[in-house]
Amino acid sequence: MNAARDARTDAGSQAATREGGARPSWLRENLEAIVVAVVLALLIRQYVTEAFVIPTGSMAPTLLGKHVEVRCPNCGWRQPVTVNVLSRAVGSNAPANAAGTCPGCGRRYAVELPEDAFHAGTATIRCRVCGGQVRLEPLADPIEKGDARTLVQCGNCRYRYEAHVSPRLWPLGDVSRGDRILVNKQSYRFGSVHRYEIAVFKFPDEPSENFIKRIVGLPGETLDVKAGDLWVNGKVARKPLSVQRSVWQPVYDTGYPEKDDGAGTERGAPWRDEAGSWRPTEDRRGFVASPPEGGLAVRAYARPIDNWTPYNVFTNAGGTELVRDARAVLDVHCDPPAWFGVELETDDDRFRVRIEPHGGRVVVERDGAPFAEASFAPRPGALQCEVARADERLLVRVAGDLVLARPFTADSTRCTRSVLRLLASGGPVTFDRVRISRDLHYLATIRRPERYRRKFGTKIFPFRVPEGHYFAMGDNAPNSTDSRVWGPIPAGHLVGRAFCVFWPALPYDWAVRRLR
Repeated sequence: MNAARDARTDAGSQAATREGGARPSWLRENLEAIVVAVVLALLIRQYVTEAFVIPTGSMAPTLLGKHVEVRCPNCGWRQPVTVNVLSRAVGSNAPANAAGTCPGCGRRYAVELPEDAFHAGTATIRCRVCGGQVRLEPLADPIEKGDARTLVQCGNCRYRYEAHVSPRLWPLGDVSRGDRILVNKQSYRFGSVHRYEIAVFKFPDEPSENFIKRIVGLPGETLDVKAGDLWVNGKVARKPLSVQRSVWQPVYDTGYPEKDDGAGTERGAPWRDEAGSWRPTEDRRGFVASPPEGGLAVRAYARPIDNWTPYNVFTNAGGTELVRDARAVLDVHCDPPAWFGVELETDDDRFRVRIEPHGGRVVVERDGAPFAEASFAPRPGALQCEVARADERLLVRVAGDLVLARPFTADSTRCTRSVLRLLASGGPVTFDRVRISRDLHYLATIRRPERYRRKFGTKIFPFRVPEGHYFAMGDNAPNSTDSRVWGPIPAGHLVGRAFCVFWPALPYDWAVRRLR
């Protein structure tokens, strides 16, 4: 019996020992799991995918760097603008009592000056963008420390106003620190590089820095830029349709009615009636066309369709260029036999697109001669249609479906005229909403060329991309430092392809967007 009791005691002691030893084993397993997770995360970051923050606006508006969002008091349009144009440095500790606007590039400055500075004579500073002389005037309402103001021009109605932001509210306030993107690091190790992909690469002049641009030139190709279009080996390089849809940049939207339509001012009224009668809809977000019997009602967009980028505010170096590649998205309804259309006119081309919603037909004329036809299922009632010209290709979509994609050869590579007109005939047509946008517009010139001629001299294009290299350009061509400045990128400097934008700042501000 004693032997049995001793056996039970030994067994209990062994069980207690096993139970007591469970704690260090459990702790060790969890520590091992954490270490493995960290190692896997580092391996994934190093070899598979990595997150990057966009610091600048060279890819705007596709990708945004550090920016503030402002709202136009005239039409309500919200737009991002780069913080580089803020009149006070973000987080500045000193108030500003003087301000001025550069006459060369339009950048606005606000600084703190001694009280006697204005008595001694006119105070001036040199513009950091273009080197011009900025005349400073005293501010009646000084800018407090930590605040910032900038003069903004609305990207929709072109109304000018002063925006006030509060950088002290970071990160919950007005200032966004830039888009976050994910980059696939395996895409170029096991796959090829494609034109118009957005890529991250090591800066050729400083490989420790990562840059992000759009790849436009491949090894051995000869590149040129004509009227904003990219040409490769003597032919226009058309963007894939998926890329094209992602790069349209807004020009005007009637969904944001203006309090002051600009008539009689420098910016001018948005529309010019050329034929028929046009009146606004009740909500002022569209208009009704009443054509004369047997004739056309014609209304032209009267403001310039150019490459001005609102994100840059007033820093489009060297002015703006007209853009011939434009798009109109129309929300329309009409009764038979009425039809509507869009006319796109440039220097030597005029495309007239006629859409018959009740007959299910699209008819296109080029300079008055038949050019193309397409059909679709007749759709009574409200209808959304899209008419676009891009990279010497005419595109028509009806209710989201692509019904026509017809390439052509332009008669000219100049662009001194770019007009978009709305047409209506056969009866009243209601345009509930009209949105006008323009294509990416590449530039053959560079910003501040006197600083950046070490690679090419004064002439950049045509340019032959060396073997084993790639040519990259930013979507924000007027304000992008890219291969036009520092030359082609060695293949070994490519890090990976950017495939999505994520925004992990706050749970209620989460956004994931696939990049094209």
